[in-house]
Amino acid sequence: MIGIRKLTLDSLQESMRRAPQVSGFVHADVSGVVKLRAKLKEEGYKVSITDIFVKLAAMAIEKHPEVNCSRTESELIYYSSINMGVAVGTPTGQLIVPVIKNCESKSLLDISAGMKEIQEKVKNNQLTMDMMEGGTFTLSSIGMFNVDNADPILNVPQSGIIAVGRIQNEPVVLEDMSIGICPKAYLSITLDHGAINGAPASMFMRTFSEMAAVADQIITIE
Repeated sequence: MIGIRKLTLDSLQESMRRAPQVSGFVHADVSGVVKLRAKLKEEGYKVSITDIFVKLAAMAIEKHPEVNCSRTESELIYYSSINMGVAVGTPTGQLIVPVIKNCESKSLLDISAGMKEIQEKVKNNQLTMDMMEGGTFTLSSIGMFNVDNADPILNVPQSGIIAVGRIQNEPVVLEDMSIGICPKAYLSITLDHGAINGAPASMFMRTFSEMAAVADQIITIE
C-alpha cells in the first residue's frame, strides 16, 4: 500500500486513536437548497449542491464558532477563519480533502469558483500542498454517490465533519394535516467529544438544517 492510500489509512487510524468520536444526524428539509440551485440554473449559474452546503456550513459555523476548533493535549484552539475542507475523489478513486479558505468572507459564487478550480486541479493532478492545508472543518458530500447517510471519521486535528446525504423527495405531513412532498436529506455530524460537547453540536446542527430549508431566502449570489 503506497501513496495516497497509505496516507489516508494512516490519517484515519490516527483520527480514531486521538479523538473520542461521536456522531449524530438530522433528517432535514432541504427544499431551500433545491430551490436555490434551480433558480441559479435558470439564471445561467453553474452552482452545485455541494457548493451551497459549503456556504451553509460556513454560515452556521459563524453562528456557532465553538465548533470551529481543534484540540491538543493541553488546550483548545479556536479559529476565527472558517477554512472548509471538502472531501473529493481523485480520478484513481482515492479520497482527498482540499481546503476552501476564509469561507466566512466568500460569497456563494466565490466558493463555487474555488470548488471548480479544485476539481480541475484534481483532474490534472495539479493540487499544491497549500490547497490541502489549513482546514478547520470538513464537509463530505456523500449524496453524489447515492449514499443516504454515514458516520464520517474526523479529519484530525479538526473537531468536526459533516456528511450530506442524497436528496430525495419524500411525503410529509403539512401544517394543515394534508400530505405533501418535500426534498429531504440526512445531514450527519461527527465531532471530537473532547473538544465539543453534545449541546453546542446539536445547536449547530439545528441551525445548519434550518438554514437548508430556507437557503433560497438567506443566501445571496454575491
